[in-house]
Amino acid sequence: PAQEVTSAMIAAEVLSAADAPLLVVGEEGLPLTLQRAGLALTDDPAAARTVVVGLDRNLTYDRLRAASDALLRGARFVASNRDPTYPTAAGPWPGGGAIVAALEVASGRSAEVVGKPYPPMREAVRRRLGPGPTWVVGDRPETDLALGRGQGWTTVLVLTGVVADPAQVPAELSPDVVLASLAEFPAYLEGAGGG
Repeated sequence: PAQEVTSAMIAAEVLSAADAPLLVVGEEGLPLTLQRAGLALTDDPAAARTVVVGLDRNLTYDRLRAASDALLRGARFVASNRDPTYPTAAGPWPGGGAIVAALEVASGRSAEVVGKPYPPMREAVRRRLGPGPTWVVGDRPETDLALGRGQGWTTVLVLTGVVADPAQVPAELSPDVVLASLAEFPAYLEGAGGG
């Protein structure tokens, strides 16, 4: 747990007491992380100084309207990610980026994104890393692979999520390694001399 870095944690790092209170659109981990960082929350769009948006599978129109209202009043706009979808057994479902897009359209504003591959996440990961080789493992080229490519780290695409065929990956984000699943990663590391 001490080595985990989530987009909620990065949102808490980029925000300060001057940005509070925050109106949060997201599932329980996002507001909890922000509160643990000492940031006050509100449900009142007129009081919100910042709107923080993440994935919310229980999103209501009223919550979307409240966030839009706060943004139209000038609140800062911070998003944890722009993932348009996330994988499920039934196929892709709308992700946090779909909610961010709705609020961008409703407010006419663009969000500051703190998650992969954007600078706040890159800098946070770099600060936490020790010396040695670094692998970025993920299933989404435009976030996971882009994060690794931008830093010169080894990128590993796993085919158990968003991308099932490496041919779907844009050439500029081509992974260094392709694995059928994350379960293969330990054996890869041992073979690469990293284990």
